[in-house]
Amino acid sequence: VQKILSLRISLLVTFDRIMVTKETNSFIQCVKNKNASITEDGTNSSLIEGSWKLIFTTRPGTASPIQRTFVGVDSFSVFQEVYLRTDDPRVVNVVRFSETVGELAVQAEATINDGKRILFRFDRAAFAFKFLPFKVPYPVPFRLLGDEAKGWLDTTYLSRSGNIRISRGNKGTTFVLQKSADPRQMLLSAISAGTGVKEAIDDLTSSKKGVVVDMNTLAGEWQLLWASQSESGGGSWSSVASAGLKDFQTIKEDGQLKNLVNPFPGVSLSARGNICRQP
Repeated sequence: VQKILSLRISLLVTFDRIMVTKETNSFIQCVKNKNASITEDGTNSSLIEGSWKLIFTTRPGTASPIQRTFVGVDSFSVFQEVYLRTDDPRVVNVVRFSETVGELAVQAEATINDGKRILFRFDRAAFAFKFLPFKVPYPVPFRLLGDEAKGWLDTTYLSRSGNIRISRGNKGTTFVLQKSADPRQMLLSAISAGTGVKEAIDDLTSSKKGVVVDMNTLAGEWQLLWASQSESGGGSWSSVASAGLKDFQTIKEDGQLKNLVNPFPGVSLSARGNICRQP
């Protein structure tokens, strides 16, 4: 299937605009037919979670300005991150300029409608340049865009291996995406699925061996997504986290640390400490 995709894409991406034609539809159908094992309800499958690389798309003239930002950049890599099984479900479209320059990420809050359709609304975006220690806001007033900032996404095909996905958007655009095997995304997918988390952590940490993390990198607010719980962890932060509460950890550049739990609206519990550097 991937060889067919690569050959087909190399022939089509030379055109400035790719319209939906019978030939395009035949190509998409060919991808489906090459793998008889198809997940019928792809949106509800844990396989949809993670980072996907865009490898083919149609581009109808009715595409929104936000959509054209992503489907009109053949010279850059485009990714879509889908995380629906978290406290803050999101779809994030990412244009990666290069490993040395940085990327643009446009985020959307997401919900699932009727168990099949992903409804989303873009609400924030920012450039992350490698040569800057901070993010640069993307100058788009999403709240003023109204319906232009809204959309939906149907999963028309998801291979049982979870490697290939075909989706259709509300503007009529068809997307063919391939699962990215980035260890960070694999960890988030494992957390969303609830299985294989420890193995994903081992894979991520082994890929980062030798990387020195300074306080500037750690500084900020972090939301706890998962924690292992020891048998003696009665009142620990991780045991509170396992109860399904929203938990945050704030780290300052001077090493001060605060764990914060919000068990009820207007009620918060906190614990403070300091990060001790090992000699």
